[in-house]
Amino acid sequence: MEQLLNHVPVEQIPGLGFVSPDGDPVINPLPPMLDVNELPIPRVDLENGRVLTESGLTSMKQQIPASLSTYSVLMVRGCPYGCAYCLNSRLMTLFEGKGPYVRKVAVDRVIEELAWAKDHIPHLKRIIVDDDDFFLNSEDRMTRFLAQYMDQIDLPVFYVQANTRQITRRKLDILVNSGLDLRYLKIGLQSGSTRISREIFNRSLDRRAYLDKLEMVMARGIRVMIDVISDNPYDTLDDKYAVLRFYLDILKRIPGHPIERPVKIYDHKLMYYPGTPLYERVMKDGHIRADYVDQVLLKRSTLRLQKEDRDHDALMVALFNTAANRKSFHRTAHVLLRVLAVRPVFRAAVRWGLAGMLNRVSQIPAKAGLLEKNG
Repeated sequence: MEQLLNHVPVEQIPGLGFVSPDGDPVINPLPPMLDVNELPIPRVDLENGRVLTESGLTSMKQQIPASLSTYSVLMVRGCPYGCAYCLNSRLMTLFEGKGPYVRKVAVDRVIEELAWAKDHIPHLKRIIVDDDDFFLNSEDRMTRFLAQYMDQIDLPVFYVQANTRQITRRKLDILVNSGLDLRYLKIGLQSGSTRISREIFNRSLDRRAYLDKLEMVMARGIRVMIDVISDNPYDTLDDKYAVLRFYLDILKRIPGHPIERPVKIYDHKLMYYPGTPLYERVMKDGHIRADYVDQVLLKRSTLRLQKEDRDHDALMVALFNTAANRKSFHRTAHVLLRVLAVRPVFRAAVRWGLAGMLNRVSQIPAKAGLLEKNG
């Protein structure tokens, strides 16, 4: 942007994409990776900033909403995993040979950024450490960061993200013993099917290791947030059944646990991003149309909020979350999951569209309130 504002010819700006006078798309060669510790701290300029509202540009400082209560920070930039659905798989290829893809921000700089946010954002109540995998930090870096954080910031952290590959007992103990008020440890699963994980998502899944690490986390009183990706055209009946069995295996690890709702699953709709291996695959296999980007990707998110999203996958997640919460109807939800785990019952539920039938029932006014109250 600085180069554009200084009228540098577009052909000379590294990494810029533009349309030539002939109407052809042009993408300039990418520059080397930057040293993240030489970049300025991304402060939000509340004094001089402006917000575009219906009445025009107004002072950002006068328009700070009470909902602006969470600040997100990165200690580690980049992700070392090449999942087929993720933009990182594309970026790692593009930036190959340009320098280290995974880069760590100095602890002092992270604390400086958070201290500024704490001093200048009036409604700030919590922090998110949004690294793709916080546990890529060494034990020493975690210890130094958490010590400075508790001394200078000491706000609740809504979540940090982790991959089970990097979770160790020692790092979990460092996290717990720091005194940090951590609401969730977010651990990606994406699919409980080993086949889907390996062949479609390009993720390795050791089911036993995942469950062991999950139990290791919960045993320390840390709540877990699990991301899954569903509505997958490559899911077979066997894959869906494997997912259900995995959910039941998770539930077996948590009965009688002292913390309320020790684990919760967040269900995301599978979306396809141009340039990723999975996008190329679904285009080739005819699972999406040529206008997918304009008609779907730019019009919705992965959140499953539409009526058509209330499918079998969403039903399994809803039953799991009810069973794991150990409040009203948790035993009923657990029993339903075990009944559905009987193969003939499961096969009939999927093929006859049990989720769709329940969704139609929920639209009946006399029933809707009851279902929403208990759901």
